[in-house]
This record gives sequence, C-alpha cells and structure tokens, in this order.
Amino acid sequence: VCIGGSIGKTNITDRNVACNQQINAISPFNGVNGECLLYFMRSIFFYNQVLDKAGHGTLQIISKSKWEQLAFPLPPLNEQKRIVTKVDKLMKLCDELETKLTQTQTEREKIINAAVKQLLTV
Repeated sequence: VCIGGSIGKTNITDRNVACNQQINAISPFNGVNGECLLYFMRSIFFYNQVLDKAGHGTLQIISKSKWEQLAFPLPPLNEQKRIVTKVDKLMKLCDELETKLTQTQTEREKIINAAVKQLLTV
C-alpha cells in the first residue's frame, strides 16, 4: 500500500519482495490467512481507517507509525478460511453475473440493430 495519495492497490505476492520507503507492506504471521487479510485491506472499513489516520493536507500521507496502529479484526484461523471460501464463492458469482449481463447487452444490441435494419428496408 502506497503511503501517499491513497491506499492504492493491495495484493499478495508469492515470493520475497523488497519495497521502497513509499510502500507499506504487511507480512502475516502464523495464524493469519493472507487472503483473508487481503480481503480485509480491500474493505471500506480498512480504507476509512487509513483515511482517518492519514494527514489531512494537500497530499494524504499515512506514516509508518500510524500505519502500524491500524486495527485488524482477527477471527480464529478456521473462521478466516471460511470467510475466504465465502468471499471467493461470492466473487465467482459476481463474475458469472457480469458475464451474463455482458452477453445480454450484446444480444439486446443485435436485436435492436436487426429491428432498425428491418425498419429501414421496409
């Protein structure tokens, strides 16, 4: 998470990485599911915490010390895994609905174009 401007994009890496001083990183310890942590960091609750802790000048910046004060609700590991499974399932459903919506829009455009073409040739 970039410390200036906004919390930016959050993601998980599957390898060791190095970050410059403008990037805040979290390395979960045993008992913390990385995917659950990621979903939490993408939540409006977390975003609002970051905004609350950030400076309120022209460029909102959250210092390392304020970053380390952000709260994280940590349920037991089994519950974290259940949350990740549920979120993944819901995200898959959202993707399927988005695909169906796109298909419906495409089919609607084809029908409208065919109707217009038929009206113009009558």
